[in-house]
Amino acid sequence: MWSLAPVVLKQKLTRNCAAYPICDAEIATSRNPNSERDAYNRRMGHMQVRTTENGSAGGAWHKPTRAARTGVKVLLWGAVACAATSLTVMTIEDTPLDAARRRELSLAHLAFMGRTFTLHAALAMVFFAAIALLMRMRVAATLCGVLAVGFAMPVLSLLAFRKPDARPVDPSRELRIVSMNVLLTNPDAQAAIAFIRDKNPDVILVQEHTPAWHKAMADEFAHEYSFIVNEMRGNAFGQAVFSKRPFVEEPVKYLSARTQAASDRVTGVIGLHDPQIRVVIDLAGTPVVIQNVHVVPPADVSLFREQRAQVAELAAIAKSEDRPLVMAGDFNATANSRLVTKLLDDGMRDANAVAGSGLSHTWPDIGPLRFLPGIRIDHVLTSSNIRVHEHLVGPSIGSDHRPLFVCISMQ
Repeated sequence: MWSLAPVVLKQKLTRNCAAYPICDAEIATSRNPNSERDAYNRRMGHMQVRTTENGSAGGAWHKPTRAARTGVKVLLWGAVACAATSLTVMTIEDTPLDAARRRELSLAHLAFMGRTFTLHAALAMVFFAAIALLMRMRVAATLCGVLAVGFAMPVLSLLAFRKPDARPVDPSRELRIVSMNVLLTNPDAQAAIAFIRDKNPDVILVQEHTPAWHKAMADEFAHEYSFIVNEMRGNAFGQAVFSKRPFVEEPVKYLSARTQAASDRVTGVIGLHDPQIRVVIDLAGTPVVIQNVHVVPPADVSLFREQRAQVAELAAIAKSEDRPLVMAGDFNATANSRLVTKLLDDGMRDANAVAGSGLSHTWPDIGPLRFLPGIRIDHVLTSSNIRVHEHLVGPSIGSDHRPLFVCISMQ
C-alpha cells in the first residue's frame, strides 16, 4: 500500500481516522511525524490545527480552558470590587486628625494609601480594562474605565495650566529657599552641594541631618551661611537650617514645648519628640517664618497616628501665624492627602500648584522603585501673603528624595 499514487494517498488521508486507526496513522506519519499527535489532539478537542494552502499541517494555538477563563473573570471582578471600595473610602473619609480609635485610624490609613498611589491605581485599572476587553467582558471593561478616571482625577487636576508670578521683584524682598532630604545613608554630599551652588539660596533646609552631613555642609558653606541651627541625629530625623540672613528670633527646634517630653510620644518610636526647626528671618523689614518639616512616614496605623498628630501641630501654626509663613520639607504625604489639604484649608498654598509646575515628583529616586511613576511627598507651602515666582524639583542627589527650590517674595 506504500506504493499507491499520490491521489490515492490523499484520499486515504482524508478518511475518518476512527475507521482506519492504524493505517491512517501510519500514512500520516509517513508525511509528517507529528500528524499522529495532531490527530489525537483534534479528537480530544485541545488543539485547533490550521491548514496551509498545500494541505500540510500548520501552526497551532491553545484555547484557554474553562477553568482559566473563570479564574480571569474572578480576578477581574475582584479587582473591580476592591477598586470601587477603595475609591469610595477615599472620597468619603474625613476622620479628624485627633482621632484615636483603631477602627477610625485604620479606615483613614486605607484612604491615605489610596490617595498616595491614586495614579498607580488608575494605571492598574486601565490594564484590567484591556484584559476585560480581550475577554469580551464589556461591563467589566466599562467599570474599569470609569474607576480609572475616578482614580486619575486628583492627579489630572494638577495639570490645570497656571503661570508663576512674573511681576518684577525687588531683589531686597526676594527669598530663595532650597529644601532637601539628603538620606542619612547617602555618603556623597557633592551632588547636593552642586545643586546648592547652582541655585544660590538664601536659606537651606535639611532633613535626615547626621553628623557626617553636618560636617560636609559646614565645611563647604560655613563662611556664606553663617547663621546655622541644627539638631543632628544618628537616625533619619535630624534637621538643620543654614541661612545667609540672621535669625531675628530664637530658633524653635520642636513643634511645641510639650512634644519634647518622652511621655508625650504617641508610639514611643519616632515623631513628635524629634525636631521640626522653625526660624524667623528678616526680609526688608518683614519677619518671615520658615518651618522645616519632616513628618513620620505612615508605615503602619500607629505611625500614621503620630503623623496626624504632627500635622495637627503644623496646622495650628498655620492657623495662628499672621506673619508670612513658609513650610517646606518632607511631608511623607501627597498634595491630595487629607493631611496636606488640612494645611491648605488653614490658609497655606502649594507652591508647586501656584507656580504651575504640574506633575512633578520627588520620591522615590533610588532603588528599583524609581522605574515606577513617582509621587510628590516633598512640598513647599506658603501663606497667602507670599508671591511664588519659581518652583522646581531638582536633580538626583543620591538620596531617595529629590530636592526642592523655590523663589518667593512678599506681597
